[in-house]
Amino acid sequence: MSHLTQVAPDYLSRTFSIIRDKLGLYEDLSLRERPTFHERRALSARMLQDQGYNPQARMAHSDEKSTRIYTENHRDWVHVPHIEIKLNNIK
Repeated sequence: MSHLTQVAPDYLSRTFSIIRDKLGLYEDLSLRERPTFHERRALSARMLQDQGYNPQARMAHSDEKSTRIYTENHRDWVHVPHIEIKLNNIK
């Protein structure tokens, strides 16, 4: 660490996951499938950008390159229409 008040690099991610799990959020998913701090941060940045806001200042990044890590090269969700499956001979 380079500053007296600087937190360890994994502190926010680890603490986010601990609190997420204590609250029982996403408990229907395996630990590996649950959203991480950085996934949520990237989603927030992308949503701000999609609404016409520049997320750089909100994310406290000093340069645009850091912000682009969160806002670019993410897969878009593919919406798949629901279907109903008829189950025969279920007892």
